[in-house]
Amino acid sequence: MEVNPLSIILVKSDSKGDRLLFRYPFHIKESNEPANTRRKNPYTLPIIEDLLQSPPQLTSNIFNGHLTGFTDEFLSSLFAVKAELCNRKFELKVNDVRFVSHPTLLQRRNKTQDESG
Repeated sequence: MEVNPLSIILVKSDSKGDRLLFRYPFHIKESNEPANTRRKNPYTLPIIEDLLQSPPQLTSNIFNGHLTGFTDEFLSSLFAVKAELCNRKFELKVNDVRFVSHPTLLQRRNKTQDESG
């Protein structure tokens, strides 16, 4: 089985909360609404026939080889694991995407440790 990673994600968790530090390829916000369905005048009423035809639902979180449908906030909360799960493989499947990570716990070095060697 050939493995092709879709994305690289780096998350930081500290006392201030979870943050997404790095994401490649970068997330580009997409509009779910096609350009031809937007009304030119926001005060006009929509045509009833347009309401009956709902847009197709997202069936996959992979589009053109890129990860889609996940916000930065969702990804940061997903990968900010507890200390008990660190230093071992972490695997999670959401819809059709399998996330594989290896959480690592980094300790801040004290100044006394730096001076001693």
